[in-house]
Amino acid sequence: MSKFIYVCLLPYLQDWKNSSVYAVFDGHGGVDASYYSVAQILNYLISQSGKDKSQALSEAIAKTDQGFSRKAAREVNVTIM
Repeated sequence: MSKFIYVCLLPYLQDWKNSSVYAVFDGHGGVDASYYSVAQILNYLISQSGKDKSQALSEAIAKTDQGFSRKAAREVNVTIM
């Protein structure tokens, strides 16, 4: 059974008070990627306060993906190309 998690990020971001963003973190067969993503995306968005929302969200998603790829590579001892 797949597990789904969700989080509401926007109340923590002053720049996003009048915005809505929805995401599904399905974990692709496990929950590690979901938990990591939920924890990191908010941190990245907070660090980009004041930037264009579209750019900030795109960068937060890209940085989260890169970070999880590095984490996964360390844990399974393989190189991600």
